[in-house]
Amino acid sequence: MDGAHEGAFAWLTLNYLLGKLDKGPAATVAAIDLGGGSVQEAFALPHDEATVAPAGYVTPLKAGGAAFSVYVHR
Repeated sequence: MDGAHEGAFAWLTLNYLLGKLDKGPAATVAAIDLGGGSVQEAFALPHDEATVAPAGYVTPLKAGGAAFSVYVHR
């Protein structure tokens, strides 16, 4: 699994366990994964901001009945 997917799925897991996915992007929390030889930071962007993020940094996810644009930097 590449770092972008690793960060996005860490974000998804954390927000699922905290029960944040049904409240929209603004209610979610960021995830930071420190391990091995890399670091991933992931957080949900409002949909209008996702369109201006650099190419390759946003992972679209659907969960909890909502769509999320998750920015991942590694």
